Amino acid sequence: MAPGYDVINLGGGRNPISMMTVIGFIEKSLNRLRAPGSTLPATKAKISGQPSSPADMAATWADIAKAKRLLGWSPQITPEEGFKRTVQWHIDNQRWLSDIRV
Repeated sequence: MAPGYDVINLGGGRNPISMMTVIGFIEKSLNRLRAPGSTLPATKAKISGQPSSPADMAATWADIAKAKRLLGWSPQITPEEGFKRTVQWHIDNQRWLSDIRV
């Protein structure tokens, strides 16, 4: 590791959530943002069940002990609220994001 740098995990600690739960949070957030009276169908992810890749991890979660010890940090919002804010940020910044080329 380079001098002056350290790796610190940020996350929810020892409470992993499934990918299906994450997808549900995003769907719910997008559907809340639909215009009142909209005739568009609700946002629903298209999921094709594929076999797991050998690289897929069955479960993972951030060990936030170092963040607590060094930074005094702990999660302040729920994962659902975090995804809601992320979806809102993305919608609010679509114009700016469209100019980014990777």
